[in-house]
Amino acid sequence: MCGQREEGSDIPSPGSPLTSSIRLLLTSDLCGWPRSDLDHSRYVPEPELAAKEAHAQRARSWGLKTVQLFCGILMEPAMTDESHFGIQLSSRRIEAVMPQCGGRSEARISFTSTKDVGMAIASIGRYEPKQLADRIAISGDACTLRELAEMWGAITRQSVQLVVRPLETYDAGNEIARQRRLAAGKGHLDLVRQHASWVNNGEWKWTRISQYLAGDL
Repeated sequence: MCGQREEGSDIPSPGSPLTSSIRLLLTSDLCGWPRSDLDHSRYVPEPELAAKEAHAQRARSWGLKTVQLFCGILMEPAMTDESHFGIQLSSRRIEAVMPQCGGRSEARISFTSTKDVGMAIASIGRYEPKQLADRIAISGDACTLRELAEMWGAITRQSVQLVVRPLETYDAGNEIARQRRLAAGKGHLDLVRQHASWVNNGEWKWTRISQYLAGDL
Protein backbone atom coordinates (compact mmCIF):
# COMPACT_ATOMS: atom_id res chain seq x y z
CA MET A 1 0.00 0.00 0.00
CA CYS A 2 1.48 3.32 -1.01
CA GLY A 3 0.20 6.70 0.12
CA GLN A 4 -2.77 5.18 1.97
CA ARG A 5 -3.69 6.56 5.36
CA GLU A 6 -6.29 5.53 7.91
CA GLU A 7 -9.43 7.57 8.32
CA GLY A 8 -8.85 10.65 10.44
CA SER A 9 -5.07 10.62 9.93
CA ASP A 10 -2.79 13.38 8.76
CA ILE A 11 -3.66 13.55 5.05
CA PRO A 12 -3.51 17.30 4.36
CA SER A 13 -6.82 19.01 3.83
CA PRO A 14 -7.46 21.34 0.89
CA GLY A 15 -5.64 24.58 1.57
CA SER A 16 -2.91 22.92 3.61
CA PRO A 17 0.58 24.14 2.68
CA LEU A 18 1.54 20.48 2.04
CA THR A 19 -1.19 19.91 -0.53
CA SER A 20 0.73 21.33 -3.47
CA SER A 21 3.62 18.87 -2.93
CA ILE A 22 1.40 15.79 -3.24
CA ARG A 23 0.85 14.83 -6.87
CA LEU A 24 -0.41 11.24 -6.63
CA LEU A 25 -2.23 9.04 -4.12
CA LEU A 26 -1.81 5.37 -5.00
CA THR A 27 -3.79 2.83 -2.99
CA SER A 28 -3.63 -0.96 -3.22
CA ASP A 29 -7.07 -2.54 -3.13
CA LEU A 30 -6.42 -6.23 -2.61
CA CYS A 31 -9.62 -7.59 -4.03
CA GLY A 32 -11.67 -7.58 -7.20
CA TRP A 33 -12.44 -4.94 -9.78
CA PRO A 34 -15.44 -2.75 -8.81
CA ARG A 35 -18.65 -4.37 -10.02
CA SER A 36 -22.18 -2.99 -10.26
CA ASP A 37 -23.76 -6.45 -10.37
CA LEU A 38 -22.78 -7.67 -6.89
CA ASP A 39 -25.67 -9.33 -5.06
CA HIS A 40 -25.45 -7.27 -1.89
CA SER A 41 -27.94 -9.53 -0.14
CA ARG A 42 -25.24 -12.21 -0.19
CA TYR A 43 -22.00 -10.29 -0.58
CA VAL A 44 -21.15 -7.32 1.60
CA PRO A 45 -17.93 -5.50 0.67
CA GLU A 46 -15.32 -5.77 3.39
CA PRO A 47 -15.40 -2.72 5.70
CA GLU A 48 -11.71 -2.07 5.01
CA LEU A 49 -12.30 -1.98 1.25
CA ALA A 50 -15.39 0.20 1.62
CA ALA A 51 -13.32 2.62 3.71
CA LYS A 52 -10.60 2.66 1.05
CA GLU A 53 -13.16 3.46 -1.66
CA ALA A 54 -14.56 6.34 0.42
CA HIS A 55 -11.03 7.53 1.09
CA ALA A 56 -10.18 7.55 -2.62
CA GLN A 57 -13.34 9.44 -3.50
CA ARG A 58 -12.60 12.03 -0.82
CA ALA A 59 -9.07 12.54 -2.17
CA ARG A 60 -10.46 12.98 -5.68
CA SER A 61 -12.93 15.55 -4.40
CA TRP A 62 -9.91 17.58 -3.27
CA GLY A 63 -8.50 17.48 -6.79
CA LEU A 64 -5.73 15.03 -5.85
CA LYS A 65 -4.99 12.46 -8.58
CA THR A 66 -5.88 9.11 -7.00
CA VAL A 67 -5.17 5.70 -8.52
CA GLN A 68 -6.65 2.52 -7.07
CA LEU A 69 -4.59 -0.59 -7.77
CA PHE A 70 -6.62 -3.82 -7.77
CA CYS A 71 -4.50 -6.92 -7.27
CA GLY A 72 -6.93 -9.81 -6.80
CA ILE A 73 -5.88 -11.99 -3.87
CA LEU A 74 -2.42 -11.76 -2.34
CA MET A 75 -0.68 -15.01 -3.13
CA GLU A 76 1.34 -15.61 0.04
CA PRO A 77 -1.35 -15.20 2.73
CA ALA A 78 -3.90 -17.06 0.62
CA MET A 79 -1.58 -20.06 0.29
CA THR A 80 -0.28 -20.12 3.86
CA ASP A 81 -3.20 -19.03 6.05
CA GLU A 82 -6.27 -21.25 5.65
CA SER A 83 -8.52 -18.70 7.38
CA HIS A 84 -7.70 -16.21 4.61
CA PHE A 85 -9.26 -18.07 1.70
CA GLY A 86 -9.98 -21.70 2.59
CA ILE A 87 -6.77 -23.08 1.05
CA GLN A 88 -5.10 -25.63 3.32
CA LEU A 89 -2.01 -26.82 1.49
CA SER A 90 -0.42 -28.54 4.50
CA SER A 91 -3.46 -30.78 4.96
CA ARG A 92 -4.09 -31.04 1.21
CA ARG A 93 -7.60 -29.61 1.40
CA ILE A 94 -9.12 -26.71 -0.57
CA GLU A 95 -12.60 -25.31 -0.08
CA ALA A 96 -14.14 -23.79 -3.18
CA VAL A 97 -17.43 -22.03 -3.92
CA MET A 98 -18.49 -23.18 -7.38
CA PRO A 99 -21.64 -23.11 -9.53
CA GLN A 100 -23.53 -26.40 -9.57
CA CYS A 101 -26.17 -25.69 -12.20
CA GLY A 102 -26.89 -23.67 -15.32
CA GLY A 103 -23.78 -24.75 -17.19
CA ARG A 104 -21.66 -21.99 -15.66
CA SER A 105 -17.91 -22.54 -15.77
CA GLU A 106 -15.67 -22.48 -12.72
CA ALA A 107 -14.25 -19.02 -12.14
CA ARG A 108 -10.58 -18.17 -12.20
CA ILE A 109 -9.05 -16.24 -9.33
CA SER A 110 -6.26 -13.72 -9.78
CA PHE A 111 -3.37 -14.20 -7.36
CA THR A 112 -0.60 -11.61 -7.15
CA SER A 113 2.52 -11.94 -5.00
CA THR A 114 3.41 -9.24 -2.49
CA LYS A 115 6.70 -8.70 -4.34
CA ASP A 116 4.85 -8.07 -7.60
CA VAL A 117 2.44 -5.66 -5.90
CA GLY A 118 5.41 -3.68 -4.59
CA MET A 119 7.10 -3.69 -8.00
CA ALA A 120 3.85 -2.56 -9.64
CA ILE A 121 3.45 0.33 -7.21
CA ALA A 122 7.02 1.47 -7.89
CA SER A 123 6.49 1.19 -11.65
CA ILE A 124 3.20 3.09 -11.69
CA GLY A 125 4.71 5.81 -9.53
CA ARG A 126 7.19 6.67 -12.30
CA TYR A 127 4.44 7.91 -14.62
CA GLU A 128 3.04 11.39 -14.76
CA PRO A 129 -0.19 11.31 -12.72
CA LYS A 130 -2.23 12.74 -15.58
CA GLN A 131 -1.25 9.73 -17.73
CA LEU A 132 -2.78 7.23 -15.31
CA ALA A 133 -6.31 5.86 -15.14
CA ASP A 134 -8.24 6.14 -11.88
CA ARG A 135 -8.29 2.35 -11.53
CA ILE A 136 -5.61 -0.12 -12.59
CA ALA A 137 -5.82 -3.90 -12.28
CA ILE A 138 -2.99 -6.42 -12.19
CA SER A 139 -3.16 -10.21 -12.20
CA GLY A 140 0.15 -11.91 -11.46
CA ASP A 141 -1.35 -15.30 -12.32
CA ALA A 142 -4.79 -16.88 -12.30
CA CYS A 143 -6.37 -20.30 -12.00
CA THR A 144 -9.49 -22.02 -10.73
CA LEU A 145 -9.33 -23.66 -7.31
CA ARG A 146 -9.72 -27.03 -9.02
CA GLU A 147 -6.61 -26.27 -11.09
CA LEU A 148 -4.83 -25.20 -7.91
CA ALA A 149 -5.67 -28.54 -6.28
CA GLU A 150 -4.34 -30.36 -9.35
CA MET A 151 -1.11 -28.35 -9.31
CA TRP A 152 -0.52 -29.01 -5.62
CA GLY A 153 -1.31 -32.70 -6.10
CA ALA A 154 1.22 -32.96 -8.92
CA ILE A 155 3.91 -31.27 -6.85
CA THR A 156 3.33 -33.31 -3.67
CA ARG A 157 2.40 -36.49 -5.57
CA GLN A 158 -0.51 -36.90 -3.18
CA SER A 159 -4.24 -36.45 -3.60
CA VAL A 160 -5.72 -33.09 -2.67
CA GLN A 161 -9.31 -32.90 -1.43
CA LEU A 162 -11.45 -30.29 -3.16
CA VAL A 163 -14.48 -29.47 -1.00
CA VAL A 164 -17.12 -27.83 -3.20
CA ARG A 165 -19.71 -25.46 -1.72
CA PRO A 166 -22.59 -24.69 -4.12
CA LEU A 167 -22.51 -21.09 -5.26
CA GLU A 168 -26.29 -21.02 -5.59
CA THR A 169 -26.88 -21.53 -1.85
CA TYR A 170 -23.66 -20.24 -0.30
CA ASP A 171 -24.23 -17.64 2.43
CA ALA A 172 -21.21 -15.49 3.22
CA GLY A 173 -22.81 -13.76 6.19
CA ASN A 174 -20.52 -11.16 7.75
CA GLU A 175 -17.38 -13.30 7.71
CA ILE A 176 -14.71 -11.69 5.56
CA ALA A 177 -13.08 -14.97 4.45
CA ARG A 178 -16.44 -16.36 3.33
CA GLN A 179 -17.22 -13.12 1.50
CA ARG A 180 -13.97 -13.50 -0.43
CA ARG A 181 -14.89 -17.07 -1.36
CA LEU A 182 -18.33 -16.02 -2.59
CA ALA A 183 -16.83 -13.20 -4.64
CA ALA A 184 -14.37 -15.69 -6.12
CA GLY A 185 -17.13 -18.14 -6.98
CA LYS A 186 -19.03 -15.40 -8.81
CA GLY A 187 -15.96 -14.53 -10.87
CA HIS A 188 -15.39 -11.14 -9.27
CA LEU A 189 -11.75 -11.88 -8.45
CA ASP A 190 -10.79 -12.74 -12.03
CA LEU A 191 -8.81 -9.70 -13.23
CA VAL A 192 -7.14 -11.32 -16.23
CA ARG A 193 -9.06 -9.30 -18.80
CA GLN A 194 -8.40 -6.03 -16.96
CA HIS A 195 -4.71 -6.83 -16.34
CA ALA A 196 -2.51 -3.85 -17.21
CA SER A 197 0.38 -5.61 -18.97
CA TRP A 198 2.26 -2.32 -19.36
CA VAL A 199 2.90 -2.12 -15.62
CA ASN A 200 5.96 -4.38 -15.61
CA ASN A 201 7.07 -3.29 -19.11
CA GLY A 202 9.13 -6.46 -19.43
CA GLU A 203 11.32 -5.44 -16.47
CA TRP A 204 10.38 -8.42 -14.30
CA LYS A 205 8.35 -11.60 -14.59
CA TRP A 206 5.14 -12.03 -12.65
CA THR A 207 5.30 -14.80 -10.04
CA ARG A 208 3.46 -17.88 -11.29
CA ILE A 209 1.27 -19.91 -8.94
CA SER A 210 3.09 -23.14 -9.86
CA GLN A 211 6.40 -21.39 -9.25
CA TYR A 212 5.33 -20.30 -5.78
CA LEU A 213 3.96 -23.74 -4.87
CA ALA A 214 7.17 -25.44 -5.96
CA GLY A 215 9.30 -22.95 -4.02
CA ASP A 216 11.05 -21.95 -7.23
CA LEU A 217 11.27 -18.23 -6.54
